[in-house]
Amino acid sequence: MYYEEFGINNKKTIIFIHGAMWPRSFCRQEVLSDKYHTIFFQMNGHGKEYDHRFEREEIINGIVDFIKKNKLKKPHLAGFSLGTQIVMLIADKYPDLIDKVALISPLTDATNLDIAKIKFTMVTLAKIVKIAPFLKVAAKVLKIEETCKLDFEEEMKNQKVEELAEDIMKERLNLEDLTNLGNIKNEFYLAVGAKDLDCFIETGKKLKKILINSVLVIYEKCGHNIPVVKYKKMNSDLRMFFSDKKINNIKT
Repeated sequence: MYYEEFGINNKKTIIFIHGAMWPRSFCRQEVLSDKYHTIFFQMNGHGKEYDHRFEREEIINGIVDFIKKNKLKKPHLAGFSLGTQIVMLIADKYPDLIDKVALISPLTDATNLDIAKIKFTMVTLAKIVKIAPFLKVAAKVLKIEETCKLDFEEEMKNQKVEELAEDIMKERLNLEDLTNLGNIKNEFYLAVGAKDLDCFIETGKKLKKILINSVLVIYEKCGHNIPVVKYKKMNSDLRMFFSDKKINNIKT
């Protein structure tokens, strides 16, 4: 898988896994590279990997192999939306390979109605963003650096939207797929937006009950896209969480 990395000389690594359709969902979290070695993967079907079909196990195996091959010492993992499903499965299968885990806008056990709403939104937004003026607006909102804007525009235009949406929905995650998550001692940071769909908020609350060491933060006046909309607060929370400072289960 294609990836970008920053802060290479820093000792501790954070691996970021983006959300559906948006390969640069985490671009506002690059500032964490001042203290951490940060790695931003682009999943199959997204970004520079637009020509490869989205396959969950292939992505998981690719990330795990990357950690082992590069001898990364227990990296932290951070996933957003679709990326949380990849991160949860890695944590469930390989808890000793990683350290702390951040799940931002997670989703499991979505109903058919939830899936229909999410798929419609994903496909509609992705199609709109393919139009040049909207693509430029998206790049501005995400604060994509000038050197990356052409890449971003090409990546979004080439993305096979309908095919990708079908693949993502076909491989959606259910809690029954996670057989070990409730037993592991890794620390988890859970973040959901108060204005998000109920299925995301309920997932956050379910995971809080299941995970032994977890904190749930509900971001008021915010919907799904926390990494972009509430990036300053979230970056602050992630710094606290990854540096062993306590975060309370409070509304922000």
